[in-house]
Amino acid sequence: MHVVPNMRRFCIISFLVPFYALMCLTVLLSSCMVNAVDSEEGHGMLAVTGKIRLVGNEPFTHLVITTDGGKDYLIQGDLEKELRAFQYQTVIVTGEKLPPKGEFKYRIEVREYSIPDSTK
Repeated sequence: MHVVPNMRRFCIISFLVPFYALMCLTVLLSSCMVNAVDSEEGHGMLAVTGKIRLVGNEPFTHLVITTDGGKDYLIQGDLEKELRAFQYQTVIVTGEKLPPKGEFKYRIEVREYSIPDSTK
């Protein structure tokens, strides 16, 4: 008579141990993947070539640089007001890549810029 309860206990334990191990492994791996995604979208220096444009409606306009591939990078930083003078011109901006925020998937804090030589 004692064999049946021991067998039932063995079956429950043999099921629960792998289940809990699998759950712990899943949690561990998912946290590693979240950290990998965060680091890929993190900061880093970036150079972007494109046309400077003003987007949005007054008084909520934003300055962006649009690449040939169609990506709009929101321009931020101290040089933003200076770059407004180059609307519809091709410019190379270099700065720190910023994470997405609001409606802008791509953002850059411009540290320097240059106008490419058009005689090439």
